Amino acid sequence: MDHRRRGSLCQRLNASRILVVDDVRHKDVIDHLLATDALSRDDQERIEHEVTSRDKTRKMLDLLLQNGDSAVESFLEALEETYPDVRRGILRGSQPRDPRINVASTANHSTSSFEVESYDETDGPFASEISESFRPSVPIPMKITKGIC
Repeated sequence: MDHRRRGSLCQRLNASRILVVDDVRHKDVIDHLLATDALSRDDQERIEHEVTSRDKTRKMLDLLLQNGDSAVESFLEALEETYPDVRRGILRGSQPRDPRINVASTANHSTSSFEVESYDETDGPFASEISESFRPSVPIPMKITKGIC
């Protein structure tokens, strides 16, 4: 990997955190990470101490980011075999798209912002808790601006 790409691996992995936590099981990559010294046995114990599978994956990501670009490179190698789509998503900087959000096609690339045309909360995880009287009759326009890391 060239120097510019390597320098941003930690940033790319951190930006793709949701994608990795949603799609990767730590057990599928841990052996490779241990074999390449991306993680230590102590790191493995810290990961296994977490309760849920998603928490274990989050802990693994935290430790990989602490260990730097070479650890992240090793993680990407492990993903190449087990989760190639996730690996491509990390390298492209992809995030999972929430199907309830409709993004306007006119993105302002100079400020890294975009307009959200509408948000449909009727099929979300809290839809049953939202009373009809609180739902707007028309979509509420929102503007979401991407932050700088």
